Amino acid sequence: MKEYPLDYITTVATDGLSAILRDYVNDLNDEEFKVWLDYHYKSCERKDLAGYSSHVLYIGRKK
Repeated sequence: MKEYPLDYITTVATDGLSAILRDYVNDLNDEEFKVWLDYHYKSCERKDLAGYSSHVLYIGRKK
């Protein structure tokens, strides 16, 4: 990314642990899913868990 005039903002995991826990997540009821979704959003911002994700999103701002 050094070739492009961008200011780095952050990176986030886009699918996090969902790919690994797919069957478990698919079996959650609505209330459990809301709790899972809250955890999912928070964990996708954690750098120490980014390796579990199949995809990562680089967020930057054009200079």
